[in-house]
Amino acid sequence: MTEDEGKKTKESRWRIYDTTYETIDFDRHDNNLFEKFLTFLSNRDVTRLYMIRFVLIIAIAFLVSCLAILTRLYKTYLVSFLLKSHLLQLLASDFPNSLPTAFGGWTLYCLVSMAIASALCIFIEPKAGGNDISDTTAFFNGVLIKNQFTLKTLVVMFTSMLAQIHIGTFASEVGPIIKLGAAVGYLLPKVLRSHKMMFLREGIERRNFALCGMAAGKIQTSKIRLKIKVVILV
Repeated sequence: MTEDEGKKTKESRWRIYDTTYETIDFDRHDNNLFEKFLTFLSNRDVTRLYMIRFVLIIAIAFLVSCLAILTRLYKTYLVSFLLKSHLLQLLASDFPNSLPTAFGGWTLYCLVSMAIASALCIFIEPKAGGNDISDTTAFFNGVLIKNQFTLKTLVVMFTSMLAQIHIGTFASEVGPIIKLGAAVGYLLPKVLRSHKMMFLREGIERRNFALCGMAAGKIQTSKIRLKIKVVILV
């Protein structure tokens, strides 16, 4: 390692930078920092800060719920109701002569879907691949992998998940929805532009928002009735 490369990984008060990941120091005295930050704000701005934090949490839960609903609509209506029903009608119309056509059509659809999911994760964003949440767990332990929570990763992960959850593979929507929730929670504070709200874009705050998104994703993938989900989210 050269001297210049060593400077890039030099530890600072906030973070340790590396070429592939960031080790985020969540052990610093953020509560004291937040209290000092509040002293520079008026009572009106402090109230607004807490209100915006609450609104962000509700927005994260809403967006994660929308992603889960879109996933279920695609899986249940478009694939199961439309595609599979047409294949069954074709199969029953001229059985057994239509059996090779129906089987070939479904096989071709599965191969194309898997090719799309694989190509997206291989050529566009490799960090979007995988069904486990180990990288998300690592983030909550203080390690942020490069390109883990970006808009491109979120889009690729959601698209590849839709392409493979219904074609008989071992993949499911549980892991991706949880990771998508964490990504939504991490990215949403970026919409804040006011300098008085910049604290909500700091590492510890975005970690808390990501944790809210992960919890919302976990609730959406668990086998709990819709009424209980709404009560928990609110």
